[in-house]
This record gives sequence, structure tokens and C-alpha cells, in this order.
Amino acid sequence: MMKKIMVEKIYLMRHGLTESNKKKIYAGGSMEGLCDKGMKELFDVAEKLEGFKIEKIISSPVRRAVQSAVIINIYRKFI
Repeated sequence: MMKKIMVEKIYLMRHGLTESNKKKIYAGGSMEGLCDKGMKELFDVAEKLEGFKIEKIISSPVRRAVQSAVIINIYRKFI
């Protein structure tokens, strides 16, 4: 008897660029948001992920991570 094997994929992604990142400053748990370049880069990445079947997005509560998740979610293919 053959068993079905369920294969799941987990994609990990870091938040987009912030002003602190550009200055090489550690922002830690600050609530700093994305800079304009970080937003543009995320929209570019999100477009590339458009065909992926992403079932769930989980994010840290810090502003830059939430902004990143929202942008990715705009293009995600719902299952």
C-alpha cells in the first residue's frame, strides 16, 4: 500500500529596506517603517511571487515587517 506524502514549503523573507538599514544602523524592535526604496523593492519581489500558491503569511508586529507582509499579500494567489 502506498502512502501519500504531503509536501509543504515554507518561504522565509526579510522585511524591506529602511532608512536605518541604509545607514547600517541596527533598528531592532523599533517601529521604523520602510523607506521608498524598500517599498519599491518589495513590490518588485511581490510581482515575482504572484504565481506562488501562498496559503498563509505570518509577520512580526513591527511596522516594517507588517508593511512588507501587506505588500506581498497584494499579489499572492489565494488557494
